Amino acid sequence: MEKLWSKTNIGIMVLPHRLAMAPMTRSRSQEDGTPGFYTDKHIKGWKKVTVQCMKQVVICISN
Repeated sequence: MEKLWSKTNIGIMVLPHRLAMAPMTRSRSQEDGTPGFYTDKHIKGWKKVTVQCMKQVVICISN
């Protein structure tokens, strides 16, 4: 369990722990399954998530 909370490197990034979560909603952001941010509602919703993440020790990676 101690290893879970230890630093790790992924490419050029140094992460403070070994926990990661893949995006779960971006691949289904449209009713037809089209990915991405296409409406003001999407942008507004994800802005709330991003602001909260930035208050924590969270690294957001997007392509």
